[in-house]
Amino acid sequence: MAGARLKGVTTIIGEDTVQARMEVTRRLAADHVVDFKATDPVGAILKPTDGRGVDVAIDALGTQATFEAACDLFARQRDGVLKVAIRP
Repeated sequence: MAGARLKGVTTIIGEDTVQARMEVTRRLAADHVVDFKATDPVGAILKPTDGRGVDVAIDALGTQATFEAACDLFARQRDGVLKVAIRP
């Protein structure tokens, strides 16, 4: 996240459910942090983006639900989706 900020990203939104990691996310440069179990993550991300969604969505959890949410947020701005999966 700090690298993204250095490259000029204006709004960074992180997601997690563990409070300690959410605090680290805030310290690393996130403007908003969403607890995706406590609230609808798509709705929570659309609010600070004025309904536009995001230019880049990174899904590190890799479940079907998180991938679909990332696609929904990304598709509001773009016509395509890129999924990269790395398995051990």
